[in-house]
Parts: sequence; structure tokens; C-alpha cells
Amino acid sequence: MQWNIRGALKRTDKELEGLMQWEDGKFLTGAEAREHLTECLAKGWRLFPVGDCEGFDYQTGCPGHPSEND
Repeated sequence: MQWNIRGALKRTDKELEGLMQWEDGKFLTGAEAREHLTECLAKGWRLFPVGDCEGFDYQTGCPGHPSEND
């Protein structure tokens, strides 16, 4: 799963609050999340991963993964 960064930035700080976590487990405030997403956009990223994704590309997203049935 992925977020479109420009789309996420259309949300209010209140809507962004608690949706992201630092590695230490602390949740970001809405303002911190907005700042982080703005920095990601400045890096040229279009997409932001939701959860872990091996091989995630910040331009094209998840490369797809084989399922247990493959």
C-alpha cells in the first residue's frame, strides 16, 4: 500500500495527526507529518509506503510480490 504525497498534503493537520510513527514508536503530530511529507516531496518522491515493502520505489510504488499461491 502507498500514499500519494501530494494527496496526503491536502489533508488537515488534524487528519494527519497520529498516522505516522518515528522508529522509536512515537506518533507524529499533524504538523510533524506535514513537514516530513513536504521534505519527501522535496526529495522528488511521489509516493510514500504504508507499512513494509521490499523494493518500494518512491516514484512507482510497490513492485508487486508473489502470493503464497504463486
